[in-house]
Amino acid sequence: MPVEIAVVLGDLEMPIAEILRMKPGSVVQLDTWIDAPVEIRMRGRTVARAQIVTLEDTYALRIVENLIAAPDFRSE
Repeated sequence: MPVEIAVVLGDLEMPIAEILRMKPGSVVQLDTWIDAPVEIRMRGRTVARAQIVTLEDTYALRIVENLIAAPDFRSE
């Protein structure tokens, strides 16, 4: 059964007024180091961490930590 996943590079908080001023070309700086693993989320829950790599002409993910296999992970 396929499920949708999301890859999260980082996050930040910013005022709504600043968001409304964004236009094409605006740059938003995240709170994450460039070499930090990204989070893989399923149904809003982090299930793994990975490095972003390239595979031929596309982006790919190299899993560095599988949290589903952790003993304290419980499916909802």
